[in-house]
Amino acid sequence: MNDFLKATLESLLMVGASSLFAVVFGLPLGVLLVMTRPEGLTPRPALYRVLDVIINVLRSLPFIILMILVFPLSRLLVGRMTGTTAAIVPLAIAAIPFVARIMEQSLLEVDTGVLDAGLACGARVRQLVWTVLIPEALPALVNGITITVINIVGNSAMAGA
Repeated sequence: MNDFLKATLESLLMVGASSLFAVVFGLPLGVLLVMTRPEGLTPRPALYRVLDVIINVLRSLPFIILMILVFPLSRLLVGRMTGTTAAIVPLAIAAIPFVARIMEQSLLEVDTGVLDAGLACGARVRQLVWTVLIPEALPALVNGITITVINIVGNSAMAGA
């Protein structure tokens, strides 16, 4: 029973830390994707294309291959290539583009009329993001985070830490 409890706590640590990193880095990346798309509030098509390609490439890599590619980074960041803490690095790196894409899609579901109303009231872009865009998309964002955590649980089984 002691080994079972230890393994459960290690799994919770891997999933929890990876999920936290994924949301902390993925949500701003998703907002950046929405803002910089050609029809976004602050269009930067070149930046959007670069981010879009990077996210698509990282999402298309099978987790096991990504994990092997990220081993050197795990060693650099945590001093090990195996174990619970080392597994957090590839899990988070795999989840960040996943979260970014889900966040982007969730934010794109917000009615443009609501954004236009905010702009008409004189809101700045930052105010629009924090007071209109994110609150309006919150139910979809929570669903996306839930799907991400489930995805990380599945990937953590492959990490085998």
